[in-house]
Amino acid sequence: MSVKNYLNVFKEMVEKEKLYAKALTELSKKIEHPVLQSIFVGIASDSLKHSQLYEGLVKLLTSPQPVLSQKELELISREIEEKLISILRLRLRWLNSLVSCLKKLKTLG
Repeated sequence: MSVKNYLNVFKEMVEKEKLYAKALTELSKKIEHPVLQSIFVGIASDSLKHSQLYEGLVKLLTSPQPVLSQKELELISREIEEKLISILRLRLRWLNSLVSCLKKLKTLG
């Protein structure tokens, strides 16, 4: 596939992801179920992030990009590692709470 073809695909995906995000956001506003609303808003947010990724790919293929220094690479690595550990700890607590809640629901039902 040529660079031009990749550019066309990436540009098309930018638009599609933005349309998905808009449609899902509108859907979330039409329903009253809070969990489903959250799911649709979350997926819409992911679609916006995807569109930004595709926009970045377009820029990568169409303009010069700065080179990262070793210091910047280390900073990025450290930040990602710290955030990832924090997120994983939070998700583990959330999963433990969910398991506990499900066990309580099971004994009630």
